[in-house]
Amino acid sequence: MKSPLGRLTFAAAVLWMGLPVASGYQAISGKPVYDHHVHILSPQLVADWKALGVEFSREDAAYTDPALIFESQNISGAFLVSMAHLYASPETEFPIPEGADAGNIEQQRVARENDMIARAVAQFPDRAVGFFSVNPLRDYAFAEMNRCYMRGLGGIKLHLPACGVDLREAEHVEKLKNVFRWAADNRMPVLLHLFTAEPAGDVRALSRMFWREVVGPCEGLELYLAHLGAAGGFRTASAILMEEYELYQASGQASPGQSLSFDLSGAILVDETDGIPPTSDEDSGKLASAMKRIGLERFLFASDFPVFSVATSVSALRDRLGLTEEEFQRLMNNHAPAFDRLKAEGFSPSQDALPVAPPEDAVVLLDGQGTNLFLSRNGGPMDWEIAAGVVTSTPNGDHSNHIVSDFHFRDAEIHVEFLVPEETAGNSGVYLHGGYELQILNSWGKEEVTAQDIGSLYGFAPPLVNAAREPGQWQVCDIRYRAPRLDDAGNISEAGELSAWMNGQLVQNKTRFGEPKSGFRPFLYRTTDYVRSLAEQYRETQVGPLFLQDHGNPVRFRNVWIRPLDNEGFRNSERRAANLEKSVQELHDVVGTWTVDTEFLGDDGSVARAVSGSYHFEWVVADRVLAGRSEMPDPGMASAILFYVRESDQKIEMSTVGADGKLWVMTGRMGDDTRYSGEFDTADGGKSRLRFTRYNATASGFESKMEYTDDGGKTWKPGNHQTFRDRQPIPAGK
Repeated sequence: MKSPLGRLTFAAAVLWMGLPVASGYQAISGKPVYDHHVHILSPQLVADWKALGVEFSREDAAYTDPALIFESQNISGAFLVSMAHLYASPETEFPIPEGADAGNIEQQRVARENDMIARAVAQFPDRAVGFFSVNPLRDYAFAEMNRCYMRGLGGIKLHLPACGVDLREAEHVEKLKNVFRWAADNRMPVLLHLFTAEPAGDVRALSRMFWREVVGPCEGLELYLAHLGAAGGFRTASAILMEEYELYQASGQASPGQSLSFDLSGAILVDETDGIPPTSDEDSGKLASAMKRIGLERFLFASDFPVFSVATSVSALRDRLGLTEEEFQRLMNNHAPAFDRLKAEGFSPSQDALPVAPPEDAVVLLDGQGTNLFLSRNGGPMDWEIAAGVVTSTPNGDHSNHIVSDFHFRDAEIHVEFLVPEETAGNSGVYLHGGYELQILNSWGKEEVTAQDIGSLYGFAPPLVNAAREPGQWQVCDIRYRAPRLDDAGNISEAGELSAWMNGQLVQNKTRFGEPKSGFRPFLYRTTDYVRSLAEQYRETQVGPLFLQDHGNPVRFRNVWIRPLDNEGFRNSERRAANLEKSVQELHDVVGTWTVDTEFLGDDGSVARAVSGSYHFEWVVADRVLAGRSEMPDPGMASAILFYVRESDQKIEMSTVGADGKLWVMTGRMGDDTRYSGEFDTADGGKSRLRFTRYNATASGFESKMEYTDDGGKTWKPGNHQTFRDRQPIPAGK
């Protein structure tokens, strides 16, 4: 059977059309646990394809309904693979509306098809890994790749022949390398259709270049070669590609951490398929020998459904490969690391009956038993109405009267039950760390939901489904939240990740996010001194509170609890009290007159000069303000020093005026022994910042060091080192 669409073979186009099921083969024992190549199409793609005259041999649901596919194929898990690249294939011409921008329409269609995969995976989050698809030659390829990555899709499918990628073209190869580097950097598995059955050019040279130049540099790459790397059947291209794989593995050129596998979709063709002849017994034997030589663990069962069924594919492999029963069972049990990750990261909270009892390791923020760990945005008792464990959002007129949890966390599971009133828009939200909002809104009955509707991660991703109940009913949301990781400068170095179930449906599935987007976020909009202190504390510790949002609507909340996923959580009121006590004690410990040895250091840490002098400290305001002065007679230097405990924003301030009259102000969090200056201009036109650290404190003395940075805090260079010793107490009555 020859494809009217040319080389778009094997799940690229034609094998949907009246393809004969492999004759004489029935389902047998030894079924696979996982299928590593299953296609899902949107109803729109099915319709668009039919409009081109392509006939389908199955009912539409066989292509669009993951539930039917899992049930009919009797598999425990699957790679669900997008065919979005067809909209960007030079060999298909889907109609463009008159006057429309063809490039924009194509990109929208590709995005729509990839979103179909995200929704399909959301129906089976513990069984499915979603692979989006893109044409790597398109200018928008990386924009779509990053969008799908942030959407939480688990892998990328590349179909090089269908996308017109020619490995003989240097520009094409460079773009492919860039995609592979991106995939490795983002720990994104790649499912790759590399060759046609008879690729153009020197297959051995192209295979060698592929392994050593494209794959070789990508540390940590997880790669799956679809159809044994070619277009089905064990033919010359697949045999050469596998031989070069063996040479690549033996060459020592592979980067660390690579996971490289071949999927067996279409490996044994029982009938002529799209112009490719049936696989001979001789070629089947050669394939079995190659598999054993490379290692059976490198080969994964894959059907390429709906081109072939699981039963058809299993029967063909069992009958033709000639493996022992033990070998065949081992082959059927092989699976990708991605499925192990699914099990390890499983998140399926119970939401059947409300209210949901908190687990034993949860920190309860609000219940009907008198527990309330929420504060006002000023840090005092909250001013929302509360009755029988239910709080009602109380507006203040400017959408800022949020309540904030006294318990702070980093990574956690969060449970919230809420009721949207019938008479308003029901606008509120659950704000994680004061920056990221899981939206609450009356979205009941909406057919199309956006990144502003209920269940959305506001500004980042719409819900995968509209899970809203009618207003006036209690609803439930469970969130698994992994906080973004920040660098020393407070910038995001690793995206955060969020999954959320609402009313029994998965509305966010491992959605990734970066800098906050909501203009109403509590850390930004109409903040208070208390909230600003929490924002700064979060930037420094990556640990922060939960906010329930006031957005002018009387939304009700009950049964709120947090289950920390690490050991970073704390009660902020207790921490503040402990930090204040520590900072005040530190001031007590330095009152008196000290002998101080000072070493001025070079950039390499060597001592350029060492001098001795004295420091004298005494109270200005007991337990809050300490004044001091220093003298270093040898260089003729003197300075005045003031230490000030600022309880309102949880800071301790150190201000110094030197002999040159210049004022230096350095601040740090209470309870911390490190303080920083603001950024200042240097003589060479650059920018710098100072860092002061107190350490090795004992009853008889302590040490300090001053450092500076000129690269935004990436590296710190030595300035001076001081040793405080031989303290003389201030006489009684002073």
